Amino acid sequence: MAKGEPIWSRAFAQKIGTVLGFPAGSEGTIPAEAEALLRELTEDLRYLRFAQWRWIEHLARFLGEREAAPPPGLERLREVRSYVAFLRNLYGNEQPADESDEWSDEDRRDIQLAARRRLEEEDPYPWPEEPGNARAG
Repeated sequence: MAKGEPIWSRAFAQKIGTVLGFPAGSEGTIPAEAEALLRELTEDLRYLRFAQWRWIEHLARFLGEREAAPPPGLERLREVRSYVAFLRNLYGNEQPADESDEWSDEDRRDIQLAARRRLEEEDPYPWPEEPGNARAG
């Protein structure tokens, strides 16, 4: 996977597509417009905070529960795409989120510091006879 590739945004856009009648893995079997809309959703999601993703999911679920009209969900997918573009315009970050699963030196340092702090606060191997460590039998 290339650095900065939209792993989470793509997965969420596919989830929205599934809710609206375009199952994940159906590339090439769905209308070209739906594929394009899902790609646009993926890109716009990279600029939004996770809390706003829930708003998008709520809208998609609401629209997905409406009576189906052919083609399945295309109009609803356009509505969700329009909403996501609106959210990006109103609340979007200037830079996209880095969705890579690569660990930076800063990430490694942060996890090591957190582990050390936890060890200072909590003994991972407490003695059973210490108060509060006795097991109820």
